[in-house]
Amino acid sequence: MTYRTLNEARALAAIDVTSFRDAIAAARAGEDDFEVDCQRFISSDTIDGVLQDELASDPYVLGCFRAGFIANILDIDAKAVEDIQKAGAFEALGKMLLPHIKKVARNYAIADGYGHHFDLWDGGEKKITLAGRMYHVFRTD
Repeated sequence: MTYRTLNEARALAAIDVTSFRDAIAAARAGEDDFEVDCQRFISSDTIDGVLQDELASDPYVLGCFRAGFIANILDIDAKAVEDIQKAGAFEALGKMLLPHIKKVARNYAIADGYGHHFDLWDGGEKKITLAGRMYHVFRTD
């Protein structure tokens, strides 16, 4: 990787030179998910699994997804999902989604991108290459 390419990647990651060195060291060490200077780096190889794990960790939030989205995953009527949500049974609905978490994560990422989940500041997402691997980078502060 040339100096110019490294500098462009550092600027894209929006971190200072010292922090970027830490990010390169973490990537070289094979870390798949790490944070440096309020930026979270997740390898492309593992981002889908990380998203699945984080979504599965909170069934209540899963039950809050848009009714049409949930209905499509569970192959049920959207009106039925709306009724369940109006009854306040968000966690129960989320638990119904857990066996389909891979599909939930895939459809969620397709619809909103990864940034919507991992970068709560502005939903942004950057991709950079470190140590020969592609990483998604998200602001965490």
